[in-house]
This record gives sequence, structure tokens and C-alpha cells, in this order.
Amino acid sequence: MLSGERSMRVDADFAGCQILGQRDEQQDAYGFSIVLAGENEYEAQTLLITVADGMGGYTGGREASAEALRAFVEGYFGYLDERKVSAKAPDAYGRYDDENCFSSWALAAALGVANGALDNLIRKNPEKLEEAGTTLLGAVVSRSLVAWISVGDSLLLLWRKGEIRRLNADHSMRAVLAQKVAARQMLPSDLATHPERNVLLSALLGGEIQDVDSPEKATPLQSGDILLAASDGLLTLGSDELASTIGRLRDKSAIKIAQRLVKAVESKRTPKQDNATVAVVKIR
Repeated sequence: MLSGERSMRVDADFAGCQILGQRDEQQDAYGFSIVLAGENEYEAQTLLITVADGMGGYTGGREASAEALRAFVEGYFGYLDERKVSAKAPDAYGRYDDENCFSSWALAAALGVANGALDNLIRKNPEKLEEAGTTLLGAVVSRSLVAWISVGDSLLLLWRKGEIRRLNADHSMRAVLAQKVAARQMLPSDLATHPERNVLLSALLGGEIQDVDSPEKATPLQSGDILLAASDGLLTLGSDELASTIGRLRDKSAIKIAQRLVKAVESKRTPKQDNATVAVVKIR
């Protein structure tokens, strides 16, 4: 076991926060699950972070995100238990194999369980949940690596030395339109207001999944990095504002960073503001 100083502590090093925005109900769901514990129940050496952003009208999105998240976590740990997978951390070079909790096979198995559970949920109540679906992001994090699987537009962001970048793919029209901006076929200002920018190109719907992002190799992390797993409601803040806000708060606890970020979203007073959720992990 690693020493206690290498563990991630609840609130100090990892925490989350969410707001309702201008919506009638909360359709985002998120959670932290300790994969490899530290010296006590409030510490972790390896974490599983899950974020789901539901869709499908009143109650449909809420039920879809909650069920997908529950089943994903259950499927992930079920895979580890069934195969007696080792939870030891990968080596210093970021290498791991199928017998490791960072394995892309474990994440893919969990995604399959989540999609199957959503299919069952819809079949039980098709009149109410026929259009229900959700995005899903699952990320395994240690002090040295992060591995993930994602479907939809929920974000996995990495802040490092004043700059922020997205790690996972964006399965929405926003990404397509951003390519047009880069090719000078569209103005940046048009992207921010385009009526189709939030249209999803892939999501969990209980059937075939159009696109899945799951790199075969984990991404190395450095001391001082800050990871954010979030729903797209956080995009009310632009990249520059996100980077500068996190930079000012980098020495604060994870819960302080998460709270400040969602408060910054609220302060924009954007009409029809979407639910916003952010889970923060500090790498020390």
C-alpha cells in the first residue's frame, strides 16, 4: 500500500458540486467510488468518477442518468471481482494490462452493463421513457494516471500550469461546428449561439451506441494537475475563464474549486441555463 501522503482525501483532493440552473429538475448524476483505498475510509489511492447527463423530457432524463450511473459502477466492480483483477497502480511509464483496474476492458464492460440496464428500464415503461437517454463519462484516476470511457458530450478536462484542455472526445454538433470555425467557415461568435450546437451525435439509449471514446492507454498525470469531470452545463464558462478561475483556486481544496466553478456558472444568469455538474480531483 502507498503511504498516506500519496492518498487522495475527500473534499481536500476530490469533491463534486452541482446546480439546477434554470431547469425544473436535476437530470445530471455523478459519483465517486473508491477502487483502491488509502489508510482510512476517507482516502483513496485510485478513484472511479462517473458523470451522466440525462435527456428525454420530464423525469426521463433523471431516471436514465441515475440508472446508467448505478449500473456502470456495478458493472465496473463486477468485472474486477469476476476476473479477480489486481487493483495495483500501473508502473511509472503508464503501462497496464487487462489484469489492472485501469484496463479499457473493465471500462468497456461497465459501459455495456449500463447500456443494458437503460434498455431494461425503457422496456419496463416505454410510454414514459421511450425517448430517455444519457451521456456517460467514467474515469479511473490515480496519482499518476487517468483512463476513461465516454459517450456523449460530458467533459473530462485537465488543468495544467495555467492551461486547460479537453481529454475526451465531444460527441456533439459542437465539435463539428468547432471544426468549421477552425477552417474559417464559421465565426466563433456563431458557434456560441448555433441552435444545433448541443445536438448529441452519440448517447446511451439502450440500443446500439454510435461512438465511444476509450483510449487503449492511460494518460500520465503530473503533480499540480487538476482534473474536472463535468456535464456540458459547465461550458457556460469559456476555456479561458475556466483556466483562470482554476488557476486562482489551485491551492484551495477540491470542494472549494467545485463550488466556485458552479457559482461562476450561476453568476452568468444565462436564460434556460442547463444543469451543471463538476467533479474535481487534485493531483499532488
